[in-house]
Amino acid sequence: MFRPVAGSVLLLGAVGQLQFEVVAHRLEHEYGVKARIAPSRFQVARWVTCSEEDGGAKELQRFIDANAHRVAYDAVDAPTVLVEYAPELRAIEANWPKIRFHALREHAGLVFQKQLDA
Repeated sequence: MFRPVAGSVLLLGAVGQLQFEVVAHRLEHEYGVKARIAPSRFQVARWVTCSEEDGGAKELQRFIDANAHRVAYDAVDAPTVLVEYAPELRAIEANWPKIRFHALREHAGLVFQKQLDA
């Protein structure tokens, strides 16, 4: 689940179409809730962090502010950049060399949690 910085619609992320169908099926059959799942323009998600050596929380916040239209927070409030296409992600990565982009939340979540604990 992603909560966009700009906007109020929650986004559900999944690896493929089948996972969305499973969620809709479970909502209906386990909770009695009919779900309507509509596609998002986003196709790629990357969790973002920044090391203290590269500016830490200040640089990460600068990235989030500059990219508010494509940043969302996940279930543990780890910031995530959402993009439509892989080339768009490569361009963002090139423009933000101090920001680290993680394909797996497990890694980014651990890094993000360590930053909160520090």
